[in-house]
Amino acid sequence: PVTFAVTGPATISGSSLTFRTVSTATVTATQAGDGNTLPATATVTVTAAKAEQTIAFTAPATATFGQPVTLAATASSGLPVTFAVTGPAAISGSTLTFRTAGTATVTATQAGDDNTLPATATVTVIAAKAAQTIAFTAPAAATVGAPVTLVATASSGLPVTFAVTGPAALSGSALTLSAAGTATVTATQAGDDSYHPATALVTVTTT
Repeated sequence: PVTFAVTGPATISGSSLTFRTVSTATVTATQAGDGNTLPATATVTVTAAKAEQTIAFTAPATATFGQPVTLAATASSGLPVTFAVTGPAAISGSTLTFRTAGTATVTATQAGDDNTLPATATVTVIAAKAAQTIAFTAPAAATVGAPVTLVATASSGLPVTFAVTGPAALSGSALTLSAAGTATVTATQAGDDSYHPATALVTVTTT
């Protein structure tokens, strides 16, 4: 039988050679001889290449404009992963935030080290439009012929428009009832590339 010994950054178990780091090791094969045979040795040099690695990276199940999502990616080497984005979004650490609804491409990178090759993985993340609400309260009092100012605010910060049905007229945000009764006022925010539309209704009754 032949036995093996190694010098360098590696270990031998039986006939299995395992490197502890990327480098070069010298392996000596020895046959000790016996009563009829002289001992013999043979030596080879073995160089270990860097190991490949992979990154497990799945796109977030959902994403919405304005709502941060946490990215998760794991390198098979156990080394840390960094993220970069192209598209209408920004990354801080592992947190992805869209500046507008749309599609972004996120790349997870592990740069490698002395023993491991670099690796990347890419996913596409689609952010949906965000919902918005309108805060709209009916005027406390209204009198026929006396304008009242309507106030409504969209959570998006986008401008709100008004429409009325009933015995009243609108001029911008000024509501004037033309007769005794009740008018229904609708506040509308039409939405944009990042927000869904929203409406809110109030009734205004003359006093």
